[in-house]
This record gives sequence, structure tokens and C-alpha cells, in this order.
Amino acid sequence: MGSSGINAEYMASSGINAEYMGGLQYAQGSNTFALKSSNPLNQQVSLSFLRSINSDFSAALGVNYSPDAAKDGCGGNMFNVGGSYNFDAKSSINGFVTGAGSIRAKYAYAFSKRMNASAQFGTTISDPFSISTGFRLAFN
Repeated sequence: MGSSGINAEYMASSGINAEYMGGLQYAQGSNTFALKSSNPLNQQVSLSFLRSINSDFSAALGVNYSPDAAKDGCGGNMFNVGGSYNFDAKSSINGFVTGAGSIRAKYAYAFSKRMNASAQFGTTISDPFSISTGFRLAFN
């Protein structure tokens, strides 16, 4: 069975926020499609597709459109590819690559229900030896 919805941000003092109109999402089985716009008046639209291959592995594809992206051709952040994999109940990795060549990955580990840690890494295809890192330890 599929699900879908429409989201429009509304504030009583100012009415509908035309800068953020929300989006649509449709899920059917292992597939999820989403269309969203952070600024429809400025023609910024994102379309994404997520496929759960099995209980441990998911793959995603995203296409972002804006007038600036159209001028740049297929480069920039117009196309994104990503995925996630659960090694076991406590550890997982996820990552993505943009059309501009940015690569991001995150490894997460749950030590317990109240404590988890993650390590994030990023680089670019044009300069693969310039790696940015980040570490996080969270207590819930």
C-alpha cells in the first residue's frame, strides 16, 4: 500500500510561507519517491528515489534543479547518488557522491541505547587527499 502527503508551512501571523511549500512523497513496497521544493517561486525543485534493496541495504538517487544548476549543465549538485548499509544491529555506514565530485561518508555505532558515536569523512574527487573529518559522541 502506498502513502502520500502534501505539506505547506502556515503561520497564523503571516499566512502561507511562499519560500517553503513542502513536497509530495509516495511509497510503494521497497520504493519511495519524493518531490520537494524549498523555494518554488525561485524554481528550486528536488526529485529523489530511494530503494530498499533488503533490510540492510538502501540506495538513493537525487536530482536537484534550479536555474543556476541548469546554467552549469550536469555539474554541481544537480545529481546525487548515495546509499546506506547496516552491518549489524549496532553499526552502519552511509554515504553519497554529488555531481560536483564531493564525497561524504559516515560510520555510526551504538554502544548502548543511551550512547552512540559516529565518524564522518569528506573529500572531493578533484583533491582526494584533502580529507575533512568529524567525530561525535552522543548521550541520549
